Amino acid sequence: MLAVLSYTYVKVVFYLIIFVFLIYLFMLKYSKYNSCGNDFIIIDDRQGKFLNQSGDSYFSSRTQLYIQSLCNRDNGIGADGLILLQLSQQPNSLYHMLYFNSDGLVSSFCGNGSMCCAHFASSLGIAGKQSICCGKFDTNTGLFSFEVNCQTNKAQVSLVDV
Repeated sequence: MLAVLSYTYVKVVFYLIIFVFLIYLFMLKYSKYNSCGNDFIIIDDRQGKFLNQSGDSYFSSRTQLYIQSLCNRDNGIGADGLILLQLSQQPNSLYHMLYFNSDGLVSSFCGNGSMCCAHFASSLGIAGKQSICCGKFDTNTGLFSFEVNCQTNKAQVSLVDV
């Protein structure tokens, strides 16, 4: 009896989380990108609103569950990872890229994701409005340079020489 009650409770909580997620999904502005078979949810978080409403940190279990639900291919948007494009604190950097794996955990870097994020940043005009945009961005791993050809939609990312 207790096992059936526990299972029912877990099921109700799961559907409640999905319901809240769907309500929030319609308020969340995101872009979906793919590169070399990997797909990513990218969010412009330069105003810091992604977690501002809940007050959670990027490392909390609630944040991890939320990102898992966004990346879930059956009940969410579906992606290999989530990328937040944030304001950079580095003087030579145009933006900061924060990458989460689909399990909701912060990761140090993702090559395919960084190319998608560079294209996304260029589409926002962060690197100017030229046909070829270039600049630098930072991650938890370090400083990288990018070049995006907006006519061919090709992006290149490389580690900046130190």
